[in-house]
Amino acid sequence: MAQFPAEVRISVPGARIVDGACRIVVRLRTGDDVEEILQRCGDRLAWIEIGQDDLNDVAMLESLHGQRLRIYTDSAFPIEPGPTARVLRNTRPVFAVKPLAGLLRTVNVLASIRFRVHIDASGSEVDAEALRKVTDFFLYNPVLASPIEPLATLLAHVARRAGHTLWETELERTNDAYLDEQDRVTAGRRWADDGQFYGSLEEGWQALAASPLAERLRGKRRILLRERNACTVCRHLDLCRGYLKAVDPDAECTPWQGCFAQLKAAAHRARGIEDGVS
Repeated sequence: MAQFPAEVRISVPGARIVDGACRIVVRLRTGDDVEEILQRCGDRLAWIEIGQDDLNDVAMLESLHGQRLRIYTDSAFPIEPGPTARVLRNTRPVFAVKPLAGLLRTVNVLASIRFRVHIDASGSEVDAEALRKVTDFFLYNPVLASPIEPLATLLAHVARRAGHTLWETELERTNDAYLDEQDRVTAGRRWADDGQFYGSLEEGWQALAASPLAERLRGKRRILLRERNACTVCRHLDLCRGYLKAVDPDAECTPWQGCFAQLKAAAHRARGIEDGVS
C-alpha cells in the first residue's frame, strides 16, 4: 500500500489503516475490533469518530478509555446524565451537531453536563434562527463552561484579526484527506458525497496531491477571484474563505453570514469597551 507522509491527516473507515507516518482518524463501524484498531494505529491515531447509536454500547465506549472522540449526532437529546455520560468522561469527546431546528436545546443539554460541542458547518441544511440563537447563547451566557465550535475559533480570529477559518475548523486543511469505502480519496466527507475525488488510495499521496481537485483547493483564493462568484465581495470572506460554497457555488450561506456578523459585532463592542476603559 502507498505510504502517506507525516503532514497528512486522513480519515479512514474502520480498520482500513493507511501505511506511512500520517495521522489517522478512524470512523468506527459496527463490529470493528477496537483493540486491534488502537494497536495498529498506535500514536498515529488522531481521534475516533462514532455515531449516536454507538452511545448505546457502553462496553465499546469503555474500550475507548482516554481516546479523543468525535460523536456525530442529530438527536435533540444526544445524552443525559447516567452510565453513558460517566463512561464518556473517561474519554475526550466532542459532539458534532447539525445546525437544525432544536439546536439550542441540544447545545444547552450538552453544555450543561460540560461536554464540548461542534456545530457542523459542512452540511447544506441550516436553520438560520436556530444558529442565531446558539450564537447568542455562546456570546452572552455567563455560565457557559464548555467551548462551542467553530464559534470560539472564529471569534478568536475576529478578535486577533487573524487565525483559523472554516477550512480548518471543519477539518479540510490542505493536508487533510478522506478515504471512502471504495478506497477513493478526497478532501472530506462532503466531497465524497458529491462524487468528487482526488483519485484512488493506491496512487499514493504525491499523485493524489497533484490531482485537479487537490490543485483547485490549494489555490482556492485565486480561483475564487477568477470565478468572480459571490464570495469575492462577501464581507465575511476572512472567516469562510469560500468554504461554504466550495462544493456547490449555489449553496445558501446566508445563515452562516448572520452568525459571522454576530461574532464581529460582539468583538467590536468588546473593543469599544476596552478602549473606553484604557
